Amino acid sequence: MKSFLHILTFLFSAVFLFSCEPGRDENGDYLFGVIQNPNTDGGGTSADRLLKSMTSHAMNDDTGEWEDSDITYNYTDRKLVSYTENGGEPTLFTYNGSNKISNLSSSRQNADFEYSAGTLSKITTTIAGFATITSNFTYTDAKLTKTISIQEYSVPIASKVYTETTYEYDSENLVKANLRAGFYLPNGELEMNPETQTFSFEYDAKKNPYQLLPKEFILFLSGIAPQGAAYLSANNFTKFTNSVGGFSDITTYTYIYDEQNYPKEMKGEDNESTKFEYQ
Repeated sequence: MKSFLHILTFLFSAVFLFSCEPGRDENGDYLFGVIQNPNTDGGGTSADRLLKSMTSHAMNDDTGEWEDSDITYNYTDRKLVSYTENGGEPTLFTYNGSNKISNLSSSRQNADFEYSAGTLSKITTTIAGFATITSNFTYTDAKLTKTISIQEYSVPIASKVYTETTYEYDSENLVKANLRAGFYLPNGELEMNPETQTFSFEYDAKKNPYQLLPKEFILFLSGIAPQGAAYLSANNFTKFTNSVGGFSDITTYTYIYDEQNYPKEMKGEDNESTKFEYQ
C-alpha cells in the first residue's frame, strides 16, 4: 500500500486520475483563514507560525523507484495566496468578503467554494476536458459529519461516480471515516456497492501542522478523498487502518517534533518520510 505520507502532493497532482479507477479506493492510496484550534500541549502556540513547505520521500508504485516531491505554501500578510508543487505553476487562492476561500485555480483546474450562513457547503471543481467534481458538506456542532461527492468524467469514457462518507470523532480528532460508493447507470439510476470501506485513525498528543492551513482548503481535499478529512484533527495520526470486505491493512507512523511540539518529520513504512518546514 502506498503510504499516506504524501497525500497532499498526490491529491494536488493526480487525484482526479485515481478517483476514476474503481479499485483504487481499496488500497488507501489517497491523502487540504487559519483554524484557531491548536493543541496547546508543550511550549508556544500556533499564532506566530505558518506552514512553509512539505517534502516527501516515497516509492512510486508505478515505476518502483523512490521519488522526492515538495509543496511550498506562499503567503501575503500571513494569508495563504498560492502553493507550488515541485517548483511548477502556482495554484492561486481567491478570498471572499468574509476572508474565506472562494476560488482555487490553475491552468489545470478551477474550484468554486459556496457558503451557507458562513459555513462551506459546496465545492465544484472543474478539470478542463476531464472531469467535474461536486462535493457537498454536512456538519453537526460545527464538525464535518458527511461529505457527498459526485464525480463526472468525460475520459477515458463518460462515467459518473457517487461517494458518501460519514465521519466519527473522539474529542477534536477524526477517528473513523465510513465510505460508500456507487456508479450511475446509463439510465441515470445509481447502483451502490453493498460494501462499506472504513478508515480508522489513532493519534499522538502533539500539534497538527495542517491546522495552520485554511479549514476550507482541508475540506476541499476531503471532498475528493475521505482520508483527507483526518487533517481536520487537532493531533497527528500515528496509526491508519483501512478495512473493506473483511480485510484490514494497518500502517503506523512515527514523528520527530520541534520545540513547539509540531512535527519536523513524519516516518512511515520502509524509508518513506515527510519533512515539514515552518516560518
